[in-house]
Amino acid sequence: MGTPAPAQRLPVGNFGAEPLCLLLEPAGSDYWLRPGETFIVVGSGGDRQFRIDSVPGQVIVYVLEGDPADVKVVDSATGWVLASGHGRGHV
Repeated sequence: MGTPAPAQRLPVGNFGAEPLCLLLEPAGSDYWLRPGETFIVVGSGGDRQFRIDSVPGQVIVYVLEGDPADVKVVDSATGWVLASGHGRGHV
């Protein structure tokens, strides 16, 4: 019986003065970071690859390997798993 592979974690922080949209593809899930917030994209164990692109006001994280449904976005301050649309009404 083997040891499960560790979760892969990709922190995304908003160090600007304006809200920032984190878009998770291919699901199209959006998460809005206020200035100073950091969210963590977490993939369950196994081989997983991410690609990151950015445009003004948006960071796009593409899940290239593994099941995209196994990828969650977590608030680094609270540890809570966030739902798509988190923070959208506050921007």
